[in-house]
Amino acid sequence: MTTPKTVRKQQFAVLLAMLAVAGTTWAAVNNGDGTMTVTPTNVTAGSTGNSFTFSCRNENNGAFTAGAQLALIIPAGWTAPQITTPGDPGYVSIAAIAGVATATNSSVTGTGPWTVLVNFTANQGPANGFDLAYAGGGTAVTAPTNVGTYTFATQTKKSGGTLTAITTSPTITVTAGAATQVRVATAPDGSGTLLGMHNMIAGESLTVYSVACDAFGNY
Repeated sequence: MTTPKTVRKQQFAVLLAMLAVAGTTWAAVNNGDGTMTVTPTNVTAGSTGNSFTFSCRNENNGAFTAGAQLALIIPAGWTAPQITTPGDPGYVSIAAIAGVATATNSSVTGTGPWTVLVNFTANQGPANGFDLAYAGGGTAVTAPTNVGTYTFATQTKKSGGTLTAITTSPTITVTAGAATQVRVATAPDGSGTLLGMHNMIAGESLTVYSVACDAFGNY
């Protein structure tokens, strides 16, 4: 049997809990929130058949609700992304984490670079979000022939907000392929210039290096 004193204690405890909730400042999601990573992060120059998975995850600031969007910018030099034909190169597909997020392709715009726009929602928390596959059939994604690190700039916006860059966008590094030729360059470490025919005058000096290059002249 519950006594009046016990009931009053329970009511008081409930009241304290309600006051604590009322006084809590809940975090709100902001434009530019969320994280984006990519796998793999390294490919060979000019290689074909590549497939990349970009993973978007929310953070602990709040939930992305209906009307939120993400923009992923594919740099020039890569295969043009498309959302119409799964069997063709560059196809972009979306897979949301069931129960905690939704995501659909909205559009692809540009001629290099390209902007892939995704409509999405995601509950608060770093485990919630979606994966974006950039692949397709045939040759899938062909890497650029120039070596270097390519940034896939990523922006997010909350419902009613403005697309804003996230803190750290994913990068993919393109490295030289297998050596297929020997060339003459002004530096041995890849920082120089490959030389072809070079006319010299009497008394001129020139320091050059023999370097092993891939099919695209990378070394």
